[in-house]
Amino acid sequence: MATAALTASPAMVPVVPTTALALTNVLYEKRDIIAYVTVNRPKVLNALNGPTWQDLQTAFEDAQNDPTVRGVILTGAGGKAFIAGDAERSSRFGQSVLELIENLGGPVVAAITTPLRWAAAARRQWSSYFGLCAGTEDKKEGTAAFLEKRAAQFHGR
Repeated sequence: MATAALTASPAMVPVVPTTALALTNVLYEKRDIIAYVTVNRPKVLNALNGPTWQDLQTAFEDAQNDPTVRGVILTGAGGKAFIAGDAERSSRFGQSVLELIENLGGPVVAAITTPLRWAAAARRQWSSYFGLCAGTEDKKEGTAAFLEKRAAQFHGR
């Protein structure tokens, strides 16, 4: 009795929609062509410290080295602050991470989820690193639509 090797057709191979790294202070997830980087220290308004800078470096290096990633969205968890701290006065290591972000090779969108009274200050501080900083309740959809070259489907206000 002969046996035949079975191979799955491309339609049958499961597609893994999400890839994530396990980091301490940063949530990192890749979905389709977009990498999502979220500073996850809401109790301290996403303040940047040594371990957080290290996690940011790891996440952005992974995005830079993955040819399927065509853009990155950076945001802060908790809805009260994008990222706390002064980027201009960060450590030398922090400055090297900011240089990595500036020279990533693809678009990096700073999705600022800060109450309006603080949003202008956050945009001023971070715009030198991100060219354009914008805030919206539908930030992920707007950015995804931009990167995918399609019309956005906004459901918020």
